[in-house]
Amino acid sequence: EGRILSHRGYDGTSKYPVNVDCTLTIHVPIGYTATLNTKALDLERGFDLLRATSGSSSEILQESTNFTSQLGHDLILSFRSGSSITFTGFELTFSVDPSDVAKYAICEQSSFTDDKALIVSHQSFGIVNHDHNVSCTATIPGRPNYFVTVTFIDFDLEVGYDFLTLTSGSLSSSDFETGSTFFAMENTDLTMRFTTDESTSMRGFLLLYEYSKFAKSSWSMCDQSTIFSRSGKILSHSTFGATQYSP
Repeated sequence: EGRILSHRGYDGTSKYPVNVDCTLTIHVPIGYTATLNTKALDLERGFDLLRATSGSSSEILQESTNFTSQLGHDLILSFRSGSSITFTGFELTFSVDPSDVAKYAICEQSSFTDDKALIVSHQSFGIVNHDHNVSCTATIPGRPNYFVTVTFIDFDLEVGYDFLTLTSGSLSSSDFETGSTFFAMENTDLTMRFTTDESTSMRGFLLLYEYSKFAKSSWSMCDQSTIFSRSGKILSHSTFGATQYSP
């Protein structure tokens, strides 16, 4: 377990300096997560700020806050103080531990059946570039009433020469970048085909896939901002056909 303090000489009574603006990165290996705990925090409210960020998740830390990094992402802490009043600061603890989510190289097996898993272009992803002359295909099987979401945590292939193609029914794409998302069709296999040529190799890719259950086939317009479905009904209000919508 590690310990992070707001300033040198932190003892719970001394004060941190003014005009602090610094960032600290906790490196989290693939297949691990970092957990951050706020043991003590005393900052000038509205002026001094301690923020934790990992991937798309970001939170301003408060006293007794716990924050866990997203899979495949480092944990980044940023601390900023104002130019006038300061307080006694903060004490954090953190640990980096193996995740219960498995990690596989795409070519090491032909089918992936975990509910959620990380898939990399090669086992040494993040250390060396991917191999030359790769050609393999793997499948994430479809499940009734489920769909698969694929999120690219990191993506770096030579454009026009090396390809990762995802196909699910009539859907197919090889146009990805870091942050891209692909949604497979319900109850339909998702096929991943990875090919590289004999020349330049790049960093490769890291993706996270996850099965999600279809909860329903109809939604009222203002229930939610995003629908993950290939078909369904959208209603003006949840009791459409029985009552009028509210003013």
